[in-house]
Amino acid sequence: MPTTLPPPPVVPDRERGGMPDPDSDLLRFLEAVAAHGDVVAFSLGGRERVLVNDGTFVARFLQEAGDETRRAPINLATAVVTGDGLLSSEQPRWQPRRRVVQRGLSPRQVRGHLRLLADNTTRWLTGVLDDGEVDLAARVGELTLDNLGDAVFAADFRPVRPLLSRVLAGVLSTAAAANSGRVDQAAQERLHADVVELDAHLARLIAQRSGPATGAGDVLSVLVEAGRRDDDVFSERWVRDEALTLIVAGHDTTALLTTMALSLLARHPDVHRALRRELRAARNAGVPDEELCEQVPLVRLVLQEALRLYPPVPVLHRVATQALDVGGHTVAAGCILVFCPWVQHRDPRSFPEPLVFDPWRFSEQRRASVGAAYLPFGGGRRMCAGNHLATLQAAMIVCLVTLLADVETAQAEPRLEYAVSLRLPDGLPARVRSARRP
Repeated sequence: MPTTLPPPPVVPDRERGGMPDPDSDLLRFLEAVAAHGDVVAFSLGGRERVLVNDGTFVARFLQEAGDETRRAPINLATAVVTGDGLLSSEQPRWQPRRRVVQRGLSPRQVRGHLRLLADNTTRWLTGVLDDGEVDLAARVGELTLDNLGDAVFAADFRPVRPLLSRVLAGVLSTAAAANSGRVDQAAQERLHADVVELDAHLARLIAQRSGPATGAGDVLSVLVEAGRRDDDVFSERWVRDEALTLIVAGHDTTALLTTMALSLLARHPDVHRALRRELRAARNAGVPDEELCEQVPLVRLVLQEALRLYPPVPVLHRVATQALDVGGHTVAAGCILVFCPWVQHRDPRSFPEPLVFDPWRFSEQRRASVGAAYLPFGGGRRMCAGNHLATLQAAMIVCLVTLLADVETAQAEPRLEYAVSLRLPDGLPARVRSARRP
């Protein structure tokens, strides 16, 4: 790499003082940093960082960068809980482990859960219909957690919902603190106690599958079968790590996507009417409820647009282990590269009128203009392995809720905060009423 390349421009100190506080509003802070160019340096948490906004470069880097660039303070903090699961493992272990997880979460395997997801959603909807004001975010979170238990672990997670929610919240808060260079000792101690309790629960589930191979199709059984090898790649400890990784990474993000899609439809009645019209037409044509999400294309367009506006993991981090040429600038070894789907998805160069909810921008006729800037599940080889299950769950819930219910929420955008993933700190107050018949 030429050594004559200049370093990235740095946000001037006189302007840094007027920016949002990154500890309390990292996304708005990164929006302000991005206003200074496509490759911009700044410091946070005592570490030098470079925000990269060029969608083509980001997509190529995520595809080609070595695995050693993966680990950043935020990843290391998560690994304290998830161990050597996919979020933190490196080559040569990562690739064979990824193949095993993908086998359990392949599109074919995921489609086998359509009926289960439809039944769970129908039962859940019965419990929230005409029940006064509810926190839709919390209730959707309960449903996606139940789906995760049923589909991925073939286990009832309902008795341990509070424990799982505490572990997830603890992981996110401690990781966000690490990203800012802070340590919350009390939070770490609470998280450790909760993880010990969750480990005991997971150990019982794993033990139930540790007898003779059954050929069961749930993902935990696939992990246990691979763990029988008991070598440097697969082991009983790895089964625990990967199972906990699936819990941490596979529930809250799906709930956020689903909740925001329902919120957007409630705030845009024209799109809601169009989607309901297509769903009713498909149902009247004999399409079973569990297949509606695959037979009505507008459902996927709504979810793709919700993912654009509200990517569940809105910031990605990589560490440069050697000097790199990044967009014509030299980035030193040890610098943290920051890729921000939240910022990229709001770039008018890739998404005209970026703040407008327009699902049809992802239609076949218009999709070519999106290009590489769209990264709702990350990118490259480390793209989220659970993206098929996440989108299918969200599609099923959005389909049946739109078909059978009217959701009323405030017309203002709900308050969001960043803590590794996007979260709704105030929930989403809503009324879910039985849909008026046509």
